[in-house]
Amino acid sequence: MSQDTPIFAYFTGNGADGLHLAASSDGLNWTPLNDGQPILAPTDGLMRDPYLYRGPRGRFHLIWTTHWDSEDIGYAWSDDLIHWSKQRRLPIMQGIGGVCNCWAPEMVYDPEKDEFLIFWASTVEGTFTETAGETENNYNHRLWCTTTRNFESFSPADIFYNPGFNVIDATHVSGPDGQHCLIIKDETLKPVRKHLFVAEAPRLRGPYGKPGPAISHSWTEGPAVLERDGEITVFFDCYTKGHYGAVRTRDLHRWEDISDLISMPEGARHGSFCRVPDDLLEALKAHYRSA
Repeated sequence: MSQDTPIFAYFTGNGADGLHLAASSDGLNWTPLNDGQPILAPTDGLMRDPYLYRGPRGRFHLIWTTHWDSEDIGYAWSDDLIHWSKQRRLPIMQGIGGVCNCWAPEMVYDPEKDEFLIFWASTVEGTFTETAGETENNYNHRLWCTTTRNFESFSPADIFYNPGFNVIDATHVSGPDGQHCLIIKDETLKPVRKHLFVAEAPRLRGPYGKPGPAISHSWTEGPAVLERDGEITVFFDCYTKGHYGAVRTRDLHRWEDISDLISMPEGARHGSFCRVPDDLLEALKAHYRSA
């Protein structure tokens, strides 16, 4: 039986060239596939913050940020990471007025309801005015969410997490005690925070509790979680310095900085990890060696 191996999906530059993939044998040192060239180019807009997720039936679902100021997100699917469906825009904020953007979408499958929970960060004009002006360009994000079973129809968008300040770049991980955790960026600029923190909930849909202490230094974003050998490692984009950092834990409370142990693809930006069967990964490598 084939085992699963993690791959890293990421973008470079401003996201104009598309989806990049990398592989690793140790979970620390990541080598780009396809000689560092993208394996999927966007057909409409950009392909930033790619989130690659393998669903319960083995299909790979990819969602991403299409523009800085879009009211929707990008979507495509693949069964082998070589052949892809037509790219579509998902109208996740349909019916909400004053939407300024939809950033860094991610998803998780809810087996109890047999549906996907998609969440992202948006600024909506006229909302949460008590924290307006606390970050760049008057953005004032909160986390929003929707659900879908088929990526065709969606529940009305609703607030997923509002800690009382500007937040972006959430990712989900299950804790060792069965709790649900979001790792999120505090986007507050005045005073400067710009770090990652953890919020916990007893259920996937929350409500998520108060923000925990910072688990990264300031000016970090794009957390991506890799679980391996009982450890949870959070990789993050040190975007003002042009490199990646990482911290690891076994309990989501005590963290160790292991930034000096990792090696990421050159120019990698806000990405995600996804496990793939070993035979599929070998086929993927062979395809791009012969391409």
